Amino acid sequence: MAVSPSKTPVRIAAEIQRRLLPLFLPMYRKARQAQRQSLDQSAQDNALAAELAAQLGGRVHIQADHQHDAIMYWHGPTLRVQHGSVRVEHFPSMSSEQARELAQLLVRWQQRTPAA
Repeated sequence: MAVSPSKTPVRIAAEIQRRLLPLFLPMYRKARQAQRQSLDQSAQDNALAAELAAQLGGRVHIQADHQHDAIMYWHGPTLRVQHGSVRVEHFPSMSSEQARELAQLLVRWQQRTPAA
């Protein structure tokens, strides 16, 4: 697109609208939709992290450099809530009785979860 001193601002704006906006606007709308979906998911993740923290007496930390990553800390393992799922990290040492209880819980959980 050529711009010269002889072109009026109205003509330049018309050229921008004719040549650039038809390409730009669909990409812009798609990016805005993706951003809204990401923010919605982040809000759901943060709410789940807060719910888990309340149940376990923990606290939620939202990483400043990556706000879509809610981490729930308590006296047990770290729970990372991200993109609609929860990952258990840094599981502490446990007694043999706790290990047996955990194994029973995992078996019950596995029975309710469909195979991938």
